[in-house]
Amino acid sequence: MITGVNGLSIEDQDARLVLENSRMKLCGGGTLTLRGTIEFTGDDGDNPFCGVGQSSCCGDPDGENCCHGPDEDDAALRMLKVVGTVVVTSPSGGTGGREIIGTNRAIIANDSCRDFGDTLILTDDHTIRGKVMIATPFVNNGLVHADADTTDNGDIDALRVLCHPMGGDGEWRVDGTDAKLIVRAPVLGSADSLLKVVQGELELFQDWLTCGDVQITGGTINTAANVAIQARLDCASCD
Repeated sequence: MITGVNGLSIEDQDARLVLENSRMKLCGGGTLTLRGTIEFTGDDGDNPFCGVGQSSCCGDPDGENCCHGPDEDDAALRMLKVVGTVVVTSPSGGTGGREIIGTNRAIIANDSCRDFGDTLILTDDHTIRGKVMIATPFVNNGLVHADADTTDNGDIDALRVLCHPMGGDGEWRVDGTDAKLIVRAPVLGSADSLLKVVQGELELFQDWLTCGDVQITGGTINTAANVAIQARLDCASCD
């Protein structure tokens, strides 16, 4: 648990903080300086996304029962918990790093599914990718990349977003062998935002409403009933 404001700083682009079957809680808000990499690894164990009160999450087609929080007593749980507003950013210059990676399944969550005060903001040139579930208010001004292979384990290895609306002017990308992005929360985008489907599958259970572009060069998009993808919306907030 890190309690101070601006409590975590990874300054070296080659530095790697590896969380093996463990969790980190950022309680003070402020800036998470990430010039290197945060990587979640560990044993497969049980699916850490389906904890107490959340047992139906993985199989729930509407995602209605996914917002009760993970079981923090689960020894296999890999989690980054956000309390307050946390901005993931770093000094400019250099190459490499600037990534949060779910090499094995990890969850980014806040203290309460219904608390909109706990927000993660990903800035330009920073990436979240791999086997990650984002279950906190989230502003993507960087890159969210669904690239994990779901061949062996199915949806539990997909990159998933749920519970809270997502926004920002960054890129959402599906590109990888049997990669999958599952969306169970409304996603809004500015005029600079981009949804790119190159290889893999995008599965939508909530609307994708953006003032930016949608580029489909390959892969598959599946939508639930009455779910829409709307791009280049003509709205004053996008001027």
